[in-house]
Amino acid sequence: MLIHGEKLYPLSEGCFCPKGMMLSENKTTCVRSCCIDNSGTPRNEGETWSHPTNPCTSYECNKSQVITSEVACPCKAGRYWDTDNCSNWCRKQYGPCSMLSISKTVTMKNSSCSAEVMMARCEGSCPGWSEFDTVTNTMINECGCCQPVTTENRTVELDCGNGGSVPYTYPYITSCECIGSTCYNQ
Repeated sequence: MLIHGEKLYPLSEGCFCPKGMMLSENKTTCVRSCCIDNSGTPRNEGETWSHPTNPCTSYECNKSQVITSEVACPCKAGRYWDTDNCSNWCRKQYGPCSMLSISKTVTMKNSSCSAEVMMARCEGSCPGWSEFDTVTNTMINECGCCQPVTTENRTVELDCGNGGSVPYTYPYITSCECIGSTCYNQ
């Protein structure tokens, strides 16, 4: 029913589009609503894709708009984000090979005797390389490993809680170095 004074115009193709479609730029046809990525490729509604050179950046087509997401680095000090895969873990960034003091709780097996003991460990980066050996037709890998060079035996008393104690002897690292070894891959 028409209200007095209104005119009825005939519908022309492309005026209204079904859900999930929109009028084309030239306003002649209905096209799927989509997003266009940085390379000009159309992306469907709900589709996600990664940045071509930064895997920590992703995009999503949401209501015909491109939503950008950055993966945040949850790493603590001294660690760095694994940018190759943008995985949810961090690698520790090591300095040169050196000895570090650490505290550990030592408990004797089958007893209640224990103590907090200062120990040492070797930690750090060592050089390494890989190359193809034309004589053996294999890859040669030289890997340096931060290892103890000298140790000394130390003895501490473990408290048993009943007024008694038990001696505990352990090797204490006194120096560390990068020690390399050659491995042949088969």
